[in-house]
Amino acid sequence: MAKMSKDRKIILILRCAVILLLAFIWGHSLMNAGDSTQESDAVKGFLTKFFELFVGKGNVTSHLVRKVAHFTEFSALGVLFEALLHAHRKKTLFYQSYALMAGVSAALIDETLQFFSEGRSAKVEDVLLDGAGVLFGLLLCSAVFLIARTVRKSRAKKKTEGQIR
Repeated sequence: MAKMSKDRKIILILRCAVILLLAFIWGHSLMNAGDSTQESDAVKGFLTKFFELFVGKGNVTSHLVRKVAHFTEFSALGVLFEALLHAHRKKTLFYQSYALMAGVSAALIDETLQFFSEGRSAKVEDVLLDGAGVLFGLLLCSAVFLIARTVRKSRAKKKTEGQIR
């Protein structure tokens, strides 16, 4: 059996992470309204003090928690997509646009699943929020890779200059 390269292992791990994240997102979309609200309220209780730093005391609602969850989940999806593009060495705007389209497609599926879940509804605003999350994740991860590359080049340049002297 041939040994798997480091890049292939990273790609496999990232693909599995995407599948698990989508299963998590879509699994929550299949929850009925009562269970979803109960879960949001539990998370709200856990995060209220933190959120109040940003929105003020008494302004944290289950609605806010759900919207932040949507954005966060899809931002993570954007990060994973960008990491996959990086691992595949496909870091162009062309491939990033496909990653964004895949993220928006996942958001459409997410809302469609909610439409068919008991007591839930599909909302265009959530698709837009999720799409913004994917875009944010793509840009955040891209910025991290750009900064890392710049630091690496700077260190290599300094090392080279030190050897010349």
